[in-house]
Amino acid sequence: MTIIPRWAPLDIQQTWDANTATIVLTTNVPCHLWLYYTTKQPWVHRQTRIVRGLTVPWDAYWCFVIWQKNEQLEPDDTLTHTFIKPDWKYCETRWFCFRGTVEGQLSPSDSPIFSKHYDGKYLKAFIEPWTWLGVEPPEFTLHFTEPWTWLGVDPPEFTLHFNELWSS
Repeated sequence: MTIIPRWAPLDIQQTWDANTATIVLTTNVPCHLWLYYTTKQPWVHRQTRIVRGLTVPWDAYWCFVIWQKNEQLEPDDTLTHTFIKPDWKYCETRWFCFRGTVEGQLSPSDSPIFSKHYDGKYLKAFIEPWTWLGVEPPEFTLHFTEPWTWLGVDPPEFTLHFNELWSS
């Protein structure tokens, strides 16, 4: 009798670096995994099945569509599996699951479907006072003065350092 190699996820850690997500999955046995992901929310298809002669309505299967896959960064079978997902768009949600091999044999195991949402909070290079939503406005250091914000008697002298296409 051939034993089919199986694995199970034990822990998942997810961190952000700007718009790049690093996902680390830990498993119970060494295996080699692929991360399957999509930006389309998976659909559940309800169906019935017969259990001990009785039709029950709680069976279901999931459609995981338009997916892409990425191989783990570590070579060979490992207990820790690292995946780096760059270039997330602002307010994008991705759904993902894991599948793989154990000792080179395709495993029937797969993970639950996870989701991750990127809210873009790390893309802000600066905050302008009129967009601040916090309790107190942040402290700002004056780097340059624009003519329309000058409240003095005589406007300051300005030197043109660069010309933007939309302002010429």
